[in-house]
Amino acid sequence: MIDRELDVLQEYDLNITSTGKVRGGILLIENDKRYILKECAKSEQRLNFEGQIHEMLKNEGSILSDYIIMNNENSYITKDSMQNSFIIKRWYDALECQFSDKDSMCNAVRLLGKFHRMTSGKIDIKDIVPDKSLIENYKRYNIELKRVRNFIRKKRHKSDFEIKLLSEFDSFYGKCEDTVKLLTESNYESMYQAAITKGEIIHGEFNHHNVMKNKKDGKDIIVNFDFAGVNLKIVDVYYFLRKIMEKNNWDVDLGLLLLESYEKENSISKDERKLLKILIMYPEKFRKIVNHYYNANKAWTHSKNMEKLILVHKQMEQREKFVNFL
Repeated sequence: MIDRELDVLQEYDLNITSTGKVRGGILLIENDKRYILKECAKSEQRLNFEGQIHEMLKNEGSILSDYIIMNNENSYITKDSMQNSFIIKRWYDALECQFSDKDSMCNAVRLLGKFHRMTSGKIDIKDIVPDKSLIENYKRYNIELKRVRNFIRKKRHKSDFEIKLLSEFDSFYGKCEDTVKLLTESNYESMYQAAITKGEIIHGEFNHHNVMKNKKDGKDIIVNFDFAGVNLKIVDVYYFLRKIMEKNNWDVDLGLLLLESYEKENSISKDERKLLKILIMYPEKFRKIVNHYYNANKAWTHSKNMEKLILVHKQMEQREKFVNFL
């Protein structure tokens, strides 16, 4: 460690015996406990919100989390000699959820249901800005997609990927427009406002990387609450389900099993299921491919973009089949 990180450690009652590098920070080891030291741009206010979530999980006892350690001044944030902000959070020697293992995936989504049930209406959200409306997000995404299409159209010399993208664009973009139309015509806005009023808490990035099993005692762990916020719980369900289903070729039986596992801890209403169906209709993977292309070096298109575009086209029929089962 360099001097500024040593300065930070002096503000904690920790007896660190060894260190190592991890993605985004420094691993700290104190006997059989692990921590991560990392720079932090969050406000104390934001950390207090996340702290409430961690405290609730800690008090409940069955789910571990990467809670932030308070320093000797009873603050989450510690400044180094250059006034850079750091935090130390608890970490674990653990195994991530395996997206190829049904039991592991079902356990993860069951945990999500439990998390939603535990935190809904029980966290102080007065200083937290609710997540943006999905309708506004999708409208913005659609404008960006059309901008990319127009950019490619104007190019005199197009790559094979760009030609393929243009040939596929209309079929995918039609579903983008349909999603906005269906959301607007649904009772999404009233559901969204009700979730804000109730104080529904979502993880915001619930995927297989952020759900783990502790090697020491087999306890479940949920980590990385950077995008936790106030929103409809079905948004979390959609995010996890889409990620897993993309990796499993939209296996209908698997998708229904995951929803059944979630409902062992938290019910899904008819309106929430209808909203889930609309969200899955949106071709998010296609949007991400287009976005990655546009923000990368457009003069050089990696072959993986073409592979992903071909795959998302192949999966379209299976994805629509799953939508029809919801």
